Amino acid sequence: MKNVIKSVLLASLLAIGATAIAQGQGQGRGQGGGRGGQFGMQGRGGMGGPSSLVNRADVQEDLKLTAAQKESLTKLREKQQEDQRAMMENLRNSGGGGGGFDREAMTKMIQENQAKNEKAVNEILTAEQQKRLKEIWVQLQGNRAIMDAKIQDELGFDQGQKDAVKALQAKQQEAAMSLMEKMRNQEIDREQMTEISRKNDEVMLAELGKIMKEDQAAKLKAMGGAPFKAAPQQGRGGGGGGR
Repeated sequence: MKNVIKSVLLASLLAIGATAIAQGQGQGRGQGGGRGGQFGMQGRGGMGGPSSLVNRADVQEDLKLTAAQKESLTKLREKQQEDQRAMMENLRNSGGGGGGFDREAMTKMIQENQAKNEKAVNEILTAEQQKRLKEIWVQLQGNRAIMDAKIQDELGFDQGQKDAVKALQAKQQEAAMSLMEKMRNQEIDREQMTEISRKNDEVMLAELGKIMKEDQAAKLKAMGGAPFKAAPQQGRGGGGGGR
C-alpha cells in the first residue's frame, strides 16, 4: 500500500508544481482542474495554481502577452522541466525502498515548488495580467478553487470550513488510490477507471459547493471576473463553479 501511496503522490506532483508549465502549450486536459485529471485527484490538492495555465495558447491570448513575455515563459518552462525531473528522481529514491517514504515532506516540497513557480511567472507578467490569470484560474477551477488556502482566506472561511475541505481532499485521495490499486490488480480497465473518476469528480465538486455559505459562493463567482473563452482543443475546464 505504501508503494501505491507513493505512486499516487508522485503522479500528483505532475499535476501540481511545475505541471502545466512543464507540459507546455496546447494541453488543456487536466490543467486548471479539467475533468478526469489525475484519476479524479485534483492534482490535484489538485491545485496547480494560476501559473499552471500560463502556457495555454488561449490563456496567453486573453492575457495579451508580448512576444518577449512568451519567450521568457518558454525559457522558464524549460528550466522547470529540468528541475522537475531532478525532483521526481529524488522522490523516487526517497525511503530506499524500505518504507521510509515521508509523505508530509513530499507535500511540503510540492507546495514550495508551486510557490516558486508562481513567483517566477509573476515576475514575467504585469500586475494586470496576474489579476486576470487568477480570474481565469478561478473560473476553470470552479468549486475546487476553495481547496486553495489563499482563496479560503479571501472568502473568510472559518476553521470548520477549512477542516471540511481537508476531509474531502483526504477522501478524494483515498478514492484515487483505491482506483489505482484496482487498476493494478486488473479489477477494472482504464476506461472504467476514467468513468468512475469522472463521477467521483462530480461528487467532489458538489460537496465542495455545500461547504460555502451563499455569500461566499457569490464572492467566488465574482472572483472569476469576465468570462473566459477556452479554446475547444483545451478540453473542459473546472467543471462547475456554482453550488
